[in-house]
Amino acid sequence: MTDYLSAVQNVFYDVLGEQDLELTPETLLKDIPHCDSVALIQIVLMIENQWGINFETDEVAELRSIGQIANLIEKYT
Repeated sequence: MTDYLSAVQNVFYDVLGEQDLELTPETLLKDIPHCDSVALIQIVLMIENQWGINFETDEVAELRSIGQIANLIEKYT
């Protein structure tokens, strides 16, 4: 999951424009500054494009943490 976690962190940094975020697998999306629903859609789309995958809508709706996003990427790759 480490490679996926690093990739997820980079996407968050790019979308949110904040390089000083400390993101761990346990970090909850609701606790990340400026990570609202619009930002999350941008993050999901960037991940899907970067990895050439497509998440199910239900899977995206259930995302709560950075680790869950990394695990979802791992599931599809």
